[in-house]
Amino acid sequence: MGRKAEQLRSWMAWAADIEDAETQRMLSWARQRLGELERALDPASFGDWLRERTLFPEVDPFAPLPADPDLETPPPQGSAA
Repeated sequence: MGRKAEQLRSWMAWAADIEDAETQRMLSWARQRLGELERALDPASFGDWLRERTLFPEVDPFAPLPADPDLETPPPQGSAA
């Protein structure tokens, strides 16, 4: 992320004086992206950055589902359950 941030800073410095609309749109995007990267790289805000992305949700959507009691095989006749 640090390298990507440095690349964006370098490109932004190079493109700063270009006036066409598309370059200005790209510069606007680059400023926003650089802000996100810098926030992720700052130890003081890194935890907030992670929480916003819910990379580690409290409920894991890929965890196996609990067993369905209706699908369980009943014990054989005559055995204690």
